[in-house]
Amino acid sequence: MKVLHFLLLFSLFTALSPFGWSDTPSIEDLPAIGNDTIRVFFIRHAETLHNAQPGIDPNSPDYFRITEKGEAQSKAIGKVLAKQPIAALFASQTDRTRKTLELSGLIDARRARRIQNAAFNQVALGEKEDGSPYTLKERIEIWRQG
Repeated sequence: MKVLHFLLLFSLFTALSPFGWSDTPSIEDLPAIGNDTIRVFFIRHAETLHNAQPGIDPNSPDYFRITEKGEAQSKAIGKVLAKQPIAALFASQTDRTRKTLELSGLIDARRARRIQNAAFNQVALGEKEDGSPYTLKERIEIWRQG
């Protein structure tokens, strides 16, 4: 029986750095797995201008442009996963995701299948859309307390 091993690589979740994660984890940060394990990595797109400057006009053509920091993040995640066996890369259909994958080098270096599907596209969260991770954490705590 295969065991799924889910990992969320926080290198692209720069907002979570205060929680103790560095911006560029090394492969040594990943726990060891056995031969009967399938490892699934969840990687967010690289930093966009919107992430760096939340007040930017959403109608701006640069709204979802990958920043220089985002380019560095993409390349870093490629280095982190360079020796990991990758059978397929599932991604949303957005340009920022495509660009993140291209900059990482994982597509060309691996000959891994890239599967882009609308099912992975961003979902609008309505009024909670622009909340910070701290706000969400606080809301969850309030909910837990009843």
